[in-house]
Order: sequence, then C-alpha cells, then structure tokens
Amino acid sequence: MADVLHECVWISGPSGMLRGQLGYRADTRLASGASARAAGTLILSPHPFMGGHMDLPLLRSIADRIADQGLPTLRFDYGGVGESDGQPFDVGGAMGAFWKTGAAPQDPGLIDEARDALAWIGKQVNGPIVLIGYSFGAYVATQIRDESTPAVVLIAPTIAHHDYTGFTNRHLPTLIVAGEGDFATGDEQMTAWADALPGPTRVEQIRDGDHFFRGSADRVAAVCAAFIAGLTHEHAGTQR
Repeated sequence: MADVLHECVWISGPSGMLRGQLGYRADTRLASGASARAAGTLILSPHPFMGGHMDLPLLRSIADRIADQGLPTLRFDYGGVGESDGQPFDVGGAMGAFWKTGAAPQDPGLIDEARDALAWIGKQVNGPIVLIGYSFGAYVATQIRDESTPAVVLIAPTIAHHDYTGFTNRHLPTLIVAGEGDFATGDEQMTAWADALPGPTRVEQIRDGDHFFRGSADRVAAVCAAFIAGLTHEHAGTQR
C-alpha cells in the first residue's frame, strides 16, 4: 500500500483541537463532489478508559486497506488522548460508573467530538461518510449516524454494556464483525441481536478473534474493505 498517504490533521472539537490522521491514495481527489454511494469513512476508536486510541493496529489496518481502495479515511483521538486537547481522564473515578451503568459521565462529550470529526471529513470529501466503529466506537457510530449515512460497520459492538435499543437499520446497510468468544458480548447474545435488526445486515464472525482480534487485524480489515467495496446505490433484501 505504498500509494496510501497519511496526513496529520487537526479538528475543532467542543473543548479544543483533536488530532486526526487522514489517509488517502495518492491519486484520490479530496473534496471532489463525487456522486458515489460513499465518499469517505470515519473510523471511531474504542473507549479511552479501555486504552482506545486511533493508532491501534486494528484501526490502522482497516484505514489503510480502505484508503487503498480509493476511499479517504479519518481516524482521530478523543479529547485528552494522545496530542488531542483536553484534560486527562480520571479513569479511576469514572470506571465505577462505567461498569455499573454501561456508560461513563464523559460519554456524551466523546460522542460530540465524533460528530465534529464527521462534519470535518464530510467537508474534505464532499459526500456521504461510512461509519466504522470498534467496541465503544461502534456505539458512537449508532449515535452520530443520520439520514445521509450510507452504511455502518460495527466491530465488536458492546451491546451488553451500552444501550443499542434506539438503533434501527431498516434502510441502512450494516456489517457486524464479531470475534468468537468476545468477553464483552457473548456469541449467543450477539447473534440474537443481529438477527433482530430489521434492515440489510451482514454478520462476519472471526474465529478466535475474541474482543481484540489479535493476529486477525488483516482479516478484519479485508472484511470491512470488501463490504464497503460492495456498496451500491440500491440494496435489495437482507444479507445474512
């Protein structure tokens, strides 16, 4: 993937500047106004309380594979992570609330930051943005999607810890990538939830992937890239 360029970018967030990484192929025109089904992708990290950041090997692999197909990608760090502005998290004080309720007091702010990142990449490519979220990032994707979102990819969604009851994909192509033996959400619970979604849903289970997909990053990236490459203007029926 020698032709994939990586550019450090800065995004204005609710509490300061967020550091991001824009990836695109050398021959890709940004802000081209293309009328394709998807014009770019936003990749959303796991929760910073759990060590989530944009440079996780899995996220880098996904970004490079998709950018190599000609679709620009944006990753970013939430405020207080890496070089992004913001106060360091009081992880100890918030973890108790996270495990009791499935949410942390900082979560609404993280979701707002993701909305700002979505608006930023939308201006760079001038078109619809596929949302790809990993772990907590999958939950964020369901919260920031709107009518213009062409598709979502939910990797190891934490449905046992976050409230997905408001998520419906009736007209939204959805890929769910689940690791076999995921400690965050059991296989049976994940399957039951995916089967109940009303819209076009594809489920890919990664054998021995658990929640972290160690050793499986390339496979997950290939699955995500193939799904996005297969998007068309019209989707008929549900894929399972």
